Amino acid sequence: MMKRLLVGVGATLLAFSVTACGDDTSDIEQKAIDAAASMTPPSLDLDPGDSSQSKNERGAIEAPLGEPIEVRDGDQLIIKITDTRLVTTDCEPYEPATPDITNAKLAATIEVGAAEMTEWLWKSDFYYVGTGRESGKPETVQNVTLSTEDESFGCTGTEQFIDVPPNSTRAGSVGLSIPTKADAIGYSLDLGQIQQRIEWTLPENWAAAI
Repeated sequence: MMKRLLVGVGATLLAFSVTACGDDTSDIEQKAIDAAASMTPPSLDLDPGDSSQSKNERGAIEAPLGEPIEVRDGDQLIIKITDTRLVTTDCEPYEPATPDITNAKLAATIEVGAAEMTEWLWKSDFYYVGTGRESGKPETVQNVTLSTEDESFGCTGTEQFIDVPPNSTRAGSVGLSIPTKADAIGYSLDLGQIQQRIEWTLPENWAAAI
């Protein structure tokens, strides 16, 4: 099954979960939200695929960053993702300069089954979740689109997961521009009938640690 063809570099849209509890929004975040107000954000209402792993309230398979996650269709492996970590090698600071967004690579090793996809872990399929850890208050996940002009060029030297042969393993990375307040990185896997969200929870002060 082919998901889509990679047709070139374009503007990347990032879905960021923001609080509904009245926290202040920085100027750059507000400008990005206003600029993207007319755009349709990626759907976060995917039907979960079969998996033996537990899922959170958003239907996502969840694990701390670094822990393995796998998606299965019955007894058939779709993808297993291991050795996840954030690295900033060959990543420039986000432009225009702001402490609200951190450019980093999500490095990982993937093992795929028989399903075919032009690009696994495609950067436009990532989203970010704020769990309310910082404020101690529950937050409502909202489909807010954060549009960034230079996000596609924040990191160089990535080894994308393009044309991975079926039933094989590959190590690589994807460059992301991550809202610093994010408590989890999400990935929406879409293989037609197999749709599943994956979320990696981040440690406290993750941006300063990398």
